[in-house]
Amino acid sequence: AMEGMLRVENGVIVSSGSMLIVICLAIGAVILYVIGSMIWNVLGIGQTKPDYTVAYLSSRRLTPEMVQTLEEGLATLGQDRNGDGTVSVLVSQYIIAGGESMENITHDYAGEMGMLADITEGFSTFFLLEDPESFQKHYQVLSHRDGTPPHEEDYSALDKVYRWASCPALAGLDLGNYTESYLDITETGSFQELLSGLYVGRRYFYDPKMDTAPQASQAFWEAMTAGAAE
Repeated sequence: AMEGMLRVENGVIVSSGSMLIVICLAIGAVILYVIGSMIWNVLGIGQTKPDYTVAYLSSRRLTPEMVQTLEEGLATLGQDRNGDGTVSVLVSQYIIAGGESMENITHDYAGEMGMLADITEGFSTFFLLEDPESFQKHYQVLSHRDGTPPHEEDYSALDKVYRWASCPALAGLDLGNYTESYLDITETGSFQELLSGLYVGRRYFYDPKMDTAPQASQAFWEAMTAGAAE
């Protein structure tokens, strides 16, 4: 499970006391990383404005080629919402791998800061999650499957997500194989198999102004999850 160092509590970002020293040491690099990433994504510098936005939160980082394949696959389930002639999906990665080394702790903190910034800005409407229970416990932004908000004291992922593999439309995407190299090791495999253990969920926007196209988002959600097993 990905236990977070940060959480949202009554709308306030809270950090555990044991992480205070680490946070102070890592804060400079983390802020630069987060600000740069969020400016690039939110302002869409050099990018086509996406029709749909998806946050990927996992312990495993996807290569740029894998992200592109995922975006193109998901786009086949959507519509040209903004009228620019193409259907585009933007997947933003937030990696929390765990581990006790300073490098891992710093990267995990960057991932948490990025996810919190994403949520604060209302950037991503949909989520691909490795651990939806931990995610909902810390952020409480997942809506129920029917789009209704969670109860004030509901921090469970129950009835809020579908497993990727249980959604025929998602499991049926032709994503091919992936190849990933690290040092002298090359790993290949089915991209569908890699994604099969993730869960798809959608955000409930407590501020309606942040949900700019609820009908289009509903249609995309229904396209992704049509016929999903419970």
